[in-house]
Amino acid sequence: MLQRACVAAAVALALVAPAAIAAPITYVESAVISDGTLNGTSINGQTLILYGRGDTADIGGGAPTFEVPLADLTFTLSGGVSGTVSGSTFAFNDPLTTLFGLSVTGVADVLDLQAPELATYALGFLEPITGTPLLSPGIAIPTSAGDLILNIASQGTLRAVPEPASAGLVGAGFIALYVIIRRRSARKRRQTLAS
Repeated sequence: MLQRACVAAAVALALVAPAAIAAPITYVESAVISDGTLNGTSINGQTLILYGRGDTADIGGGAPTFEVPLADLTFTLSGGVSGTVSGSTFAFNDPLTTLFGLSVTGVADVLDLQAPELATYALGFLEPITGTPLLSPGIAIPTSAGDLILNIASQGTLRAVPEPASAGLVGAGFIALYVIIRRRSARKRRQTLAS
């Protein structure tokens, strides 16, 4: 009976844990660039993928806008070039405008995405969604590979995934709980057979 209750509790915890446990998270946002440059060279037709690493324990703000500082914001272009966005960066979500963005403090938003699914999002885990990419046209975003200027984009996508180490830690906890329950059950069976 206790074993079934523990298993049921573990399953229930597994379902709510990603939203409830503060953990490192990576926001992955992408779009196809129709008009843009990197260090003065055209990147038209290339897919830009941004990776922002943060921690859900640092989510601040609140309704209407949630923000989380990023440890770093890196990018890769389908043409093979990659780099790091310079400056203090953060991710934000405004449920009222259904807008998510990766931004550089005091400079501009690098890439925003607008989608109806963002109306209830608070910067935790997020399955992949698609939406309308929004940019800061003509604004030079400083990066380790030169200034990134994004004017027009399409085919925006966004997902937020917990870091593998966090998921592994939760999994290890469930395995340990299972081992403890099995050992207790085996000990009780031995005691019952001995008496």
